Amino acid sequence: MKKLISLLLILSLSVFVFSCGAKSEDSSSGTDEEKSDGEVSGSGEVKEGAFVLPEVEEQVIYDENDIKITVQAGELSIDVIDHIIIPISIENMSTNDVEVSMENFKINGLTIDYLDALISDGDIAAGESGDAEINISDDVPEIMSIQELGDIALDVKIDSDAFDDPLIKKDVEILTSLSGKVNQEVNTEGTELINQDGIKLIVRNQMVETGIGPAVEYYFENESSTYVEFENEGNYMINGTEVDAAYSFGLEPNSKTIIRQVILESDLSDTGVSLPITSISFKLKANNAKVVGDEIIAPFEVKMDF
Repeated sequence: MKKLISLLLILSLSVFVFSCGAKSEDSSSGTDEEKSDGEVSGSGEVKEGAFVLPEVEEQVIYDENDIKITVQAGELSIDVIDHIIIPISIENMSTNDVEVSMENFKINGLTIDYLDALISDGDIAAGESGDAEINISDDVPEIMSIQELGDIALDVKIDSDAFDDPLIKKDVEILTSLSGKVNQEVNTEGTELINQDGIKLIVRNQMVETGIGPAVEYYFENESSTYVEFENEGNYMINGTEVDAAYSFGLEPNSKTIIRQVILESDLSDTGVSLPITSISFKLKANNAKVVGDEIIAPFEVKMDF
């Protein structure tokens, strides 16, 4: 009996030592790779529920008009407020103070709202150089259902008080270790509101909860040759009560995106509307955003029940 107990103790100790060794190996081999849902993986490997950041090599994405913009080499990072950071440097050898910004920023072929992706510290004095960064909001991966940051494209915009019009270089690519390797799935489920002349708008059948209020989510696809902007017209009704709301969203030609319109709880309380929202109705129209008064789609009724 004593021999049996001794044997069991030895086996238990062996299992414990093996488990500790395996845990030690895991922690030492994956220092910057988190495997829990919603965390970031820096290894370049696809992890279930993780957002994968790629590496980039140093590359010049703009070198014109005595201005050079270089993407700095290394692994992309997350800052203290969970924004994705792409570090860049700007050399301004021109005689003009300039402001460097960007338009039509895309990740994996999806256009990101200009408020969710911007260049910070892009003001560079004449004859000076400086570090800047492309700053991507932490909401983007969740809104767009992006798990891997693969293909990156943007329009570089350079403005100055000395210019009549900004300098724009379209379709600039930032090459990453995941470029061309990501098959981005896009959720197009919902109720189709419009589908004509290459313009498609689909609304989700359920509202999305955010930290500041419920949101209506749309899939917007623009295969036309025009910059299309949708805007509501007339009364905006929520749960049968008129709410002072003016919403608009636009999209460049040959682009697709996910739009999330947040309805602030503070605006609802001001008008006496209580949650949950069960119905929204309004008129929607589409204009050519580049030509004042050029209506592309006449106002039509939209009614959503949740």
